Amino acid sequence: MQSTITPLRKEVVSKMNGLILDVGVGDDAYFSYLKGKVIAADIDQQVIRNSSGIRVVGDIACLPFKDESFDSVWACAIIEHTKDDTIPELVRVAKKGGQIAILTPNRYSPMHLLMNLWGHPCWWREPHVRLYDYSQLSKYGKVLGEIWRFPVLDKIVRKLPMLGHTLMLYFRK
Repeated sequence: MQSTITPLRKEVVSKMNGLILDVGVGDDAYFSYLKGKVIAADIDQQVIRNSSGIRVVGDIACLPFKDESFDSVWACAIIEHTKDDTIPELVRVAKKGGQIAILTPNRYSPMHLLMNLWGHPCWWREPHVRLYDYSQLSKYGKVLGEIWRFPVLDKIVRKLPMLGHTLMLYFRK
């Protein structure tokens, strides 16, 4: 599956620098926006073979890195595929003062509630194990929202992230 590079994602990822962990690297879509030395981590060995940067096979639930190893941590569309809350693990590997950006579907996205009613594909029909909502993410830090299929609504969702199609937890440790 190819990543959708939205203005919000590009804006946040472009701010990342230093030693950067791109966990759940997927299709490597954000590599060119990251400004620093990138460690690409994924549990899938085939995905890692095709990624840029220094490649590491690892599980997001138990990353093979020491505490406070990274200046920036980027996790795009990965935490919803794990049974356990993996946010504390991403925080663990970030340095004090380091940036952490985690993108995930919004469990209570109004758009997906409507899509579900109309019988269209939505989060609940995709292979997600654990879905997050605004309140679960906001206990860690600032949450941003986006609607990438309806950019005209993006300004509203930036102010009211709980209405977003996807949510981005973005903060400094």
